[in-house]
Amino acid sequence: MVHYGLRPDKHQRSLCPFHADKTPSLQLYPKTASFCCFSSNCSAGTGDVIWFIELMDKCSTHAAIMKA
Repeated sequence: MVHYGLRPDKHQRSLCPFHADKTPSLQLYPKTASFCCFSSNCSAGTGDVIWFIELMDKCSTHAAIMKA
């Protein structure tokens, strides 16, 4: 996630890159390589690292797997 410029706090929360965010609403789960955005304004929802790469790079699942 640091590759994308996200700097999570000590609770693994970060500003969500998928919507305008003033307070951290993106929860990162390093042990399961997943994330969840708790904002109702966000369409990213919950997913794994592959889904995160797809959203950030606007690429296919295959391209995301190759990048991971």
